Parts: sequence; structure tokens; C-alpha cells
Amino acid sequence: ALPEREAQESSTTDEDLAGRRAANGSSERGGAVSTPDYGEKKLPQALIIGVKKGGTPAPLQAIRVHPDLRAVGVEPHFFDRNYEKGLEWYR
Repeated sequence: ALPEREAQESSTTDEDLAGRRAANGSSERGGAVSTPDYGEKKLPQALIIGVKKGGTPAPLQAIRVHPDLRAVGVEPHFFDRNYEKGLEWYR
């Protein structure tokens, strides 16, 4: 049997997920997340780092289908092709 705390954490319902999406500004899977600071173009909170033919698109696809996460449209290739353009380009 699971301890009481683990049982509570593992019993997420569709209503719980819908509530989280609503709190984050998203109504459906893949829905747009609107935030007041969207125009600021913040740096990402996570990076996927990989090598050629290393399967890096797989975690990106997993992020894209998650209802509470947002991913960039294409790989920016900042560190290998555009680093000299600086952080302002990356944002």
C-alpha cells in the first residue's frame, strides 16, 4: 500500500489537470498560454542539449504535448550557429 501522501499525489484527476491549465492560462492540451510578461521575451527556464543524431527531438516533442509546458517552434541552434549574435538575438 502507498503511504497516504503518495496516494494523494498520485490521484490526479482530469479536473485537477483542467484546473492547473486554467490557472496557467491554457484551456486545452497544446493551448496557448497567455501571460502578462509575454512581450518581455525571457530566457528559457530549461535547455535541451544534444548531439547530432542523438535523439534530441524526442524530449522536445514530449514537452510540446504537455499541457503545462511551452516549447519554442524550432531549434534555435544558438550555441553552435548563433552564439556570436548575443543574448538579445536569442531572446
